[in-house]
Amino acid sequence: MKKLVLVAAVSLFSLAAQAQVKSYVEVGYTQLKATSGSLKATPGVLRGMFGYELNPNMGFEAMVAFGVNDAVVQVGDQNTVATATIENAFGLYLKPKAKLTPSLEVFGRLGYANSKGSGTINGLSASDTDGSFSYGAGFNYAVSPGASLNVDYMQYY
Repeated sequence: MKKLVLVAAVSLFSLAAQAQVKSYVEVGYTQLKATSGSLKATPGVLRGMFGYELNPNMGFEAMVAFGVNDAVVQVGDQNTVATATIENAFGLYLKPKAKLTPSLEVFGRLGYANSKGSGTINGLSASDTDGSFSYGAGFNYAVSPGASLNVDYMQYY
């Protein structure tokens, strides 16, 4: 596999807990879609976002992610003996946001992410590290004053 490219991630079950009034942590499982030419894989990643509210409508976040399960690589319409793994990813983001209701917030993310992935096919292995502009959008829903659930879509590469 010449290059592993992160295309998108959807975080379905992420919990954000406020450590202080202005700082917060989000932890969630993310299913990525990785492609390289005709190769496609969906490895799983555990992602953490560490944020700080600059003001009520803007935050700053640092992202760290680690692969938690390999994916079987699909070549065209056939499954082959190949795997793909996201070893790690790191990013920095500005997070513009707005409250739609007292419990529901919409947000965007704009920044840069660097990722390392590896894969094996027919006994050969390769790894690659690359970075790019990264962006995304999502919603936070407050279930209590100190915790919220979120859903987001991210483009890492």
